[in-house]
Parts: sequence; structure tokens; C-alpha cells
Amino acid sequence: MCDLRQDSDLETDHMADFSQINIRLDSFRGSSLAQQVSAERLARAGFYFTGYADRVQCFSCGMTVENWCRGDTPVERHIEVSPSCRFLSCIHRTNFNASFDTSLTNGSTYNEEAEDMEFRLRSGEVVDESTYPMVPHMRSEEARLRTFSAWPSTAPVRPQDLAQSGLYYLGEADHVQCFCCNNMLGGWDAGDTPWGEHAKHFPDCSFILGNDVGNVPLAGGGGGGGVWE
Repeated sequence: MCDLRQDSDLETDHMADFSQINIRLDSFRGSSLAQQVSAERLARAGFYFTGYADRVQCFSCGMTVENWCRGDTPVERHIEVSPSCRFLSCIHRTNFNASFDTSLTNGSTYNEEAEDMEFRLRSGEVVDESTYPMVPHMRSEEARLRTFSAWPSTAPVRPQDLAQSGLYYLGEADHVQCFCCNNMLGGWDAGDTPWGEHAKHFPDCSFILGNDVGNVPLAGGGGGGGVWE
């Protein structure tokens, strides 16, 4: 069993350990750079300390930034040198459309408070339930179950259990997607349980956490998003 997240293939060849925020944060321990810029914000922006002067490097795109000044915003500096960084795009949702670029060139201040909340939302530290479900037309367990008409007969998990666990079939191999968190799973093995794998790979999913995200269970079924299989 594996998750099929679109951001699971971030460019981490430079140093795989630095894909973990706590490892990046530890790299700033004892560095004088933290006196200029918050180590936590540097780490959240994908940077780790290289050990040279005040140079930091993104674990994903590999670009470096140095010559930091007090008041600099790490995400903004990151955008300047690597606007197409996949980490920025995946974690901070910064696809840098024209309006965003214009606001920067016009001298507007980057909204770090909003960025901070965005990070907390994406990391699951706080949950904005108004954004869920991500795939509203699949909120009904019955609708999800109907997608499994061509489900492989050799798959070791049942469509009924998958649908009850918030998952619907994508029509390819054994790939399924959650109606709530929009994350994907595939490569099912004997002994896997849909609810268990969903919770293991995506523990911050609001449906998995039992929040009211509009799920409509089958009449007489469990489907509530709070019972382990």
C-alpha cells in the first residue's frame, strides 16, 4: 500500500532528511542567523542551514539564499530565487499567478500572518472545515460506491469498505481518492483495510478525524468516519 500524493515526488535528492521540518529546524541550532530571521519561518519556507555564513538552501529545489537582513520574509526570498519550487507550490499553495506577482512588484508587503495560517492549515495544526469536502459530488457513500463498477476483481479490498472509508475509484489500476482530503491511495496488499490505510497515510483528513464534512452514509450503514475497521 502506498499513498499517491502529487507532492510525494518533491525534488529531495539534495538531502532527503531535510524534507522533514524538524530536521531543517535543527540545522539552525547554534547559528547566529536565527538572530536575524526566525529559524522556524526559515524551516517552514523549506530552508535548512548550510553551515556557511548565513547561506540557507531549499531541500526541494536546491536554490540557496544568503545575505539576510532583519525583517526579511523567508517565503518571499524563496519566491525571488525559485518561483517554480514545487515545495512552495505544494505546501504554501503559491502558484504565483499574475495578481500575486503584481502585488510583489508593486511593493506590497507579503502577508506573513496569512502565510503562517496557511502553513498551519496545510500541516493540520488547525483545520478550516469550510474547505471540505474537496470533492463535494462524492460526499455520498452511494455515489462513491457506484464508481467501483470496473473495480479489479483481484483487488484484496472490497468496494463497500472503500466507499465507507470515504474513497471512490479513479478508474485506473486500484487507485482510489478521498472525497474529503482529495488524497489518493493505491497498491493495495492482502490484509490492508481501507479505513486503516486511509488513517495511516492521511491522519489529518477531516473525515478520518470524525468531523462533520457532509458525508452521506448508505441507509443502515456505518459510514460515519469514526469507527476503525
